[in-house]
Amino acid sequence: MTEYFYFVASLPSLSLGAAPPIPYRQFAEDFPRFLNPGDARILAAATLEYPAGGPDPAAHGSAALTAWFQWDCALRNELARLRGQELGRDAEAWVHEGFPYPDAVAAARTAFAAPSPLEGEMALGRARWDAMDRLRGTHYFDREALVVYALELQLLERLAAFDAAAGSAEYHDLYDAVMAAGSAKRTGEAS
Repeated sequence: MTEYFYFVASLPSLSLGAAPPIPYRQFAEDFPRFLNPGDARILAAATLEYPAGGPDPAAHGSAALTAWFQWDCALRNELARLRGQELGRDAEAWVHEGFPYPDAVAAARTAFAAPSPLEGEMALGRARWDAMDRLRGTHYFDREALVVYALELQLLERLAAFDAAAGSAEYHDLYDAVMAAGSAKRTGEAS
């Protein structure tokens, strides 16, 4: 496997809870210049979003990326089942074939039981970070390390997008709009 000592060493370090040091977009624009074409295709397939048609075949060249998609699939499957149970619906139409990783199932249950959506998302973020950290294993300067780096950078961007104050303000604006619409409807019916 090709080693990318210079490129990996030039990347800023990532830490859960910290702001992303560079935008993922910039990383994605830069890495093709430093990687061989096959590794660049694999890295481009490294995404937090589970692909609708399943993982990109390019992902199969990376053990870390294949394992990530399997773990993430187990997490999403359990979330779908929990949501289905809560709504009294069969969730199997949204469940993909895959092995139910016990830690992914536990993470989904913990997040689902969180007292607020924000706390649930943060719990999912921590579980995803831990899963990514396990995928890194003893990879430090190779493609597998870069795959994990790409996933972690995307996760940091996702978590940074959650802003409790902005979410609360948006909720109150939406609530006020719904209440105003209901009040206007009642006033119109009373006439």
